[in-house]
Order: sequence, then structure tokens, then C-alpha cells
Amino acid sequence: MKTPKTRMTLDDKHELYIKHISNPSTKYSDLAIWAAESFGLVSIPTKSAICKAIKHNATKSQRADSHARTRERRVSRPDIELQLVQWVLRCEELGVCITGDLIRKQADVFSNASGITTNLKFSKGWLHKFQRKHGFTSKRQRGEAGSVPQAVVESGRAKMLQITAGYTPSNIFNLDETSFLYCLSPHRSITRNCVPEGTNLSNINLQLLPPNTTPYLQPQDAGIIASFKAKVKQRQLQNALDQIDSVMAGRQDRLYEVPLVEAMGWAKDAWRDVTETTIKNCWARTGILDEGLSVFARQLSGMAL
Repeated sequence: MKTPKTRMTLDDKHELYIKHISNPSTKYSDLAIWAAESFGLVSIPTKSAICKAIKHNATKSQRADSHARTRERRVSRPDIELQLVQWVLRCEELGVCITGDLIRKQADVFSNASGITTNLKFSKGWLHKFQRKHGFTSKRQRGEAGSVPQAVVESGRAKMLQITAGYTPSNIFNLDETSFLYCLSPHRSITRNCVPEGTNLSNINLQLLPPNTTPYLQPQDAGIIASFKAKVKQRQLQNALDQIDSVMAGRQDRLYEVPLVEAMGWAKDAWRDVTETTIKNCWARTGILDEGLSVFARQLSGMAL
């Protein structure tokens, strides 16, 4: 059983217009009763509502969500939106993998090229509405998401705090590995947490975190790696955007290809852009250090990739 509606959708209004054109002698009051019965409305529309629906919906809405929308919202620059829709469809036709961030960047390109003086913002909220309006869908990346009892996290934190208390912050390090798939299209991400095998060193105290607690107790997973990857992704997207026109005319699988040397440069610059504040906050968030974070943060300024 359909849920009763309070308002007619865009599709309903266009169907009402077709009904009116097919039977022009039908009174608006009769059309209102017909609309309420046909569209499952909770109440009969007013004569004014019927008149406006017929007047403004002679053309069927091109929105992909017209079956659910009740109003046709106007955009400030439909020419840019049309350019962007055609660009996305062209990429899809050629098999070029694009992301939401890439769409937002291309929207900026079209906006700047048009000489617009107004400050248009292509935010994530705008992207969501743009995709919904035109029926574009995307798949979110899914990282490792381990479910772990809070008691295990607290126990592991207390143990690490007890161990790190015997060292100065400058002698405490967190090691982790992350994939750097610089030629991989950004619609997929593959990660793996590996424990490195070391040798017996008398001055080294290697501690393994409890299973599935790395997002809570490991500074790298608390945001350092995410910040690094985000900055690499910015460079990857800009590189893809710079060459997307030439790729469309050639091999579509080369959009995200980049020389190894250039990718290494991305990594170096991205790490340099990860701020000391970010690193300090990630260490503090885990709660495995007791004090000296400010000293530790200042010592990071000498680190280089």
C-alpha cells in the first residue's frame, strides 16, 4: 500500500497537465478530485494548486528524481550545469573513471572559464544534490572497520601509557604501512596492516597493539595517514583533470597513469604539507602518551621524507 502524499510530485503535475490537455472541458474542481484519487493525496488540491500545476508543468521535468520532487528548483547557472552533465556523461561513455571530487574540480574549471564574478561554491552538499538531480550514483570507499569492545581499547591504552611513561617523547615512534597506489583509479582502495619483523635490539622495546584497536591507539591510523593520503589525492585529481581532455581522445585507461618519479614527488610534497599540529593531535587523540607533546611537536620540524 502506497503512503499517502501531501503534495503532487513533478511527474504527477505533468500527468495532470496531460489530463487537462486531453480533456480541456474538464473543470478544475473535477481535476482536483481526479488528482487526489490518482496520486494518492491525503487531501483534494485547491483550484489554485491545480491551475499552477497545469501552467508550469507543460514540459516533463528532466530531473532523475522527478518522481519524488515536488518543486523544480532553479539553478543560478544552468549553462554550467549542462556543461558538467555532458562532461560526466562523456566520461561515462568513454569508460573514464571519475570521482565526486573530480566533478567538483571540473565544475570550478567551467565556472572560471565562463568568467563568472559571483563566488559559486561547489561543496559536497552541492555534489549530492547534483548527483541526485541527474541520477548519478557513486560508491563510497570502504576502509578496514574492525569492531572491538571499548574495554579492550581502554586496557590497551592503559598498557601503552604505562610503557611509554618510561621514555621521552622523542624516543617514542609509531610505525605503520600504507599503500601508495599512485596509478590506481580512486574509486578503489586496498590497505593492509602488517606487523614488521625485526631483530633483537637491546634498546628497542617493540609493542604490538591489541587486535582491531589501531584506529583508537595508533597515531598513524588516528589521522596522520588519512591526512597524507588526502593531500596525495589532491595532487592525483589535479593531474587527472589536467590530462582528461587528451585521455578522452585516446586511451581511457591512462587517466591515472603517472611516472614513478612524479608520484614520489607527490608523496614528498604531501608529507611536507602534513602539519606538525596534525601529527601532535593524532598522538594526543590516542591517549598513549602522558606528557611532553609540545616538546615532541617541536622536534618534528626537523623530520624529512
